[in-house]
Amino acid sequence: MKYRISDNTIELSLSELCTMACGSSPLGDGVRESLYEEQTLFPRDYRRNVALSGCVELDGVRYELAGVTDGVFCANGTWTVDVVRMADARELRIPRGEWKSYGQLLAFLLAEREQAKSVEVRTVLVGREGGVKTSAKKISRESLHGFVTTLLSLLTFYTKKLMERETDSRPSADGVPFPFPEIREGQEEMIRGAMTAIRREKRLFACAPTGIGKTMSALYPAVRAFGAGLCDKIFYLTAKTSTSLEAYHAAGKLFEAGAHLRTIVLASKESMCKRHGGCGKYCNSRDCEKLRNPMERTREAIGELLDKQNGFYPAVIREAAAKHNVCPHELALDLSELCDIIVCDYNYLWDPMVYLQRYFGEERRFGEYVFLIDEAHNLVDRARGMFTATLSALRLQEIFDAIPMKNHPLSPSMAKVLSAMEETREMCRENRQAQADGTTTGYYIGQERAAALDRAVLAFSEKAKAWLLANREDELYDIINELLREMQRYAAILARYDEKFITYIEETEGETKISLICLDPTEVVGERLDMARAAVLFSATLTPLTYFSDLLGGGKRATYLELASPYAAENLCVAAVDTISTRFEDRDKTYKKTATYIAAAVSAKKGNYMVYFPSYRYLEKVHEAFCKKYPDVCTIVQKRGMNLAEKEAFLASFPEDTGKMRIGFCVLGGSFSEGVDLPGSRLIGSIIVGVGLPGFSSERNIMRDYFQNRYENGFEYAYTYAGMNNVLQAAGRVIRREEDRGIVVLIDDRYGTPTYQKLFPKHWEHLKYAGNPSSLAEIVRKFWEHCK
Repeated sequence: MKYRISDNTIELSLSELCTMACGSSPLGDGVRESLYEEQTLFPRDYRRNVALSGCVELDGVRYELAGVTDGVFCANGTWTVDVVRMADARELRIPRGEWKSYGQLLAFLLAEREQAKSVEVRTVLVGREGGVKTSAKKISRESLHGFVTTLLSLLTFYTKKLMERETDSRPSADGVPFPFPEIREGQEEMIRGAMTAIRREKRLFACAPTGIGKTMSALYPAVRAFGAGLCDKIFYLTAKTSTSLEAYHAAGKLFEAGAHLRTIVLASKESMCKRHGGCGKYCNSRDCEKLRNPMERTREAIGELLDKQNGFYPAVIREAAAKHNVCPHELALDLSELCDIIVCDYNYLWDPMVYLQRYFGEERRFGEYVFLIDEAHNLVDRARGMFTATLSALRLQEIFDAIPMKNHPLSPSMAKVLSAMEETREMCRENRQAQADGTTTGYYIGQERAAALDRAVLAFSEKAKAWLLANREDELYDIINELLREMQRYAAILARYDEKFITYIEETEGETKISLICLDPTEVVGERLDMARAAVLFSATLTPLTYFSDLLGGGKRATYLELASPYAAENLCVAAVDTISTRFEDRDKTYKKTATYIAAAVSAKKGNYMVYFPSYRYLEKVHEAFCKKYPDVCTIVQKRGMNLAEKEAFLASFPEDTGKMRIGFCVLGGSFSEGVDLPGSRLIGSIIVGVGLPGFSSERNIMRDYFQNRYENGFEYAYTYAGMNNVLQAAGRVIRREEDRGIVVLIDDRYGTPTYQKLFPKHWEHLKYAGNPSSLAEIVRKFWEHCK
């Protein structure tokens, strides 16, 4: 829904109109293609997916409507428009009202286009368990016009808010000044780069070190672009909650500076709805009173929120939802329609199971958005994860055992899925091994599909959907619904499966797991980026830029920006020890040497240090050797499987300077090597042991071979760059503010090779190499002496 101030026009899709006026989406599951071959239902001149558009005036406002029919035809001078939907048994008896409403909206546009006196609206319902039911009604053009204006009148509230946005919000954003007295070094360059990308419809990949002020550097030009009419919504996409909060505060600063934009932070459905520990089977109008006829209460809640403030955090939305007795999750989504900046997790754009259909679904307009993607180095693995699906035979069997299968309607299709899972074990026959305990394990990894399982999953999914719709009160509802979601994810990935995916099957005693794994997320990420006018992907460790562009859909629209650190080079001492190998096969020989180099790195100044290791085992061995040699030094060790309270206690062990030596022993790539902010004297040094490579595996090796064929640098794409990103993140924990001073020590002989040297950031240009502990101790001594 968009307001065009130049001619006082609202642009609106029919699905939007139906959803906003009726409270439910009129869209539904597609039907099988073979259905359209039945000529008793669909005549030869039947035309499918016909785009319709038209205009209506109401109260001085012009509405431009657009929609797509499932099909139209003309017989004996009468035009017919179809709404074709999959339906369960209950819907076959009583078709959903929004389907009929949608049909009438389409019929109105068809009547206007053909100047027909009347149009027949036909609903074709295809039963999930079989059978087809049709119903048709001829409606006059005059009646259709009256129906459309009635629905549009229900949108008056939203229409007024959109008009206010164009007359107030957009002009206020056009010339908003930068919200801080000074622009930091490098910040102006990033702002210019982002604005140029938005104007030229590009995808900017920006490597911006800590201290640049990345959040504001991305958001400020996007807000100015909104003011200039270059976009209608700004999506600020994040990997974690803390980053969402930073974006929300930055938007607040811009509001204070004069840009009267509305900002909303979207949280997960589970965190918004606390009823029964989550929605589950209660998320329907029959079981949840918050979903019964909510439209008027929702409008009241939104009106109250908009009158009070311009920033909407989850807690505020939950409070308003409770007061007006509406679903907090749905309230947030409806409220977001009237907001200009939407802050949300990556999955709301990319995850095939939870993406925001109201913005990124089939009928939505694309090209009106700007995407700001924070900490974009996380997106490669997150995208792979969102497009990976796993099924477990053990879990399926547990559900099978919990259901009285003899008489249960899902019994036959469930049995076929389990049988097909068992058959997949045969694909592991060439990689079976007998274990010492007498059991046998095996695996398959490649691009062969488990065809029988694929068919069984799709068949079960259809039957399970029908069963769930008809059995909301059943005690098995939640567990089957959860199972269906796993099956649907598997089916969604199956629909995309090509050379960028692999099949991985793992068999152990009593268990079989099959995974469809995304190797290369380029295409799936790029498709979503196509929905925006422009995108800015930024991080302090987006190195090398071409690697991230290749894997994150940069394509021909990619532009690059690499900024220098805004902090003085003399604030950071970077040293590398290139005389020790930390490769797996050499680790047993280097525990004591590594411990000695750690002691040398911290010898010149007492304070708080973190040492990062490639594995827990290596950490434990080096820690043992260190404590034996330096028993008086306080060490804090990251344990396996730490909970939130234990992690917080670990970080609390690093207070401001108390004149005491503390050394944290952590795993590289773990909880304490990224997203940890210990400014000032809370952390004065990072010592990084190894090059951070992901663990070697069959999956990674296939990824290596895939990228070798595609880019001719497979090992770098599968291992090196991911590892170096871990290193840069750990190194970035040290200098957090302009006045901070600290050291970064790299321990591995590979840091002396061109492969790694070319990956060092610009602000490491003064890196020094140490060939022994004494030279390392001297390097850090001189640095701390210079800092006095």
